[in-house]
Amino acid sequence: MYPTASPTKSYKKDASAKINAHCENGTIFNSDGWRAYGKLAENLDLQDCLHYPVNHSANYVDPDTGAYTQTIEGLWSHVKDFLPSRGMKPHDLQTYLGWFMWDRFTRQRKLDPFIHFLNCAANVRPPSYKQEYQLPPANMTRIGSIETVDDNIFA
Repeated sequence: MYPTASPTKSYKKDASAKINAHCENGTIFNSDGWRAYGKLAENLDLQDCLHYPVNHSANYVDPDTGAYTQTIEGLWSHVKDFLPSRGMKPHDLQTYLGWFMWDRFTRQRKLDPFIHFLNCAANVRPPSYKQEYQLPPANMTRIGSIETVDDNIFA
């Protein structure tokens, strides 16, 4: 017997808990027809949620509701291409996703990534122009005299 990908009760329970924790009331869910998403809106503690499943074996855009999943599937395809194919630890995923979003944001808006980073850093930690935080002016004095070097010293 070969293993099959079928949703388990524990997966539905875990997925419902994560969705409840990270989604707001009134969220609209578009999903493919995977059985784990069946009756999704009924299994959540959120109010006024709508779930539009799309049966990809019949069509990619539901003719009745207009629901589709191509946008998120296309985005996920770009994310997977961006992630390293080997050696990524699960705890690093958040860092890679942040990097992906930064890269995508700057490219779409044709921003210089370095200048944009500096602007964002200044917004998070604005420079202080108060006198109490400025360094005192440096006193520059000559310590000694400059001597000429004999070129034959290294010969």
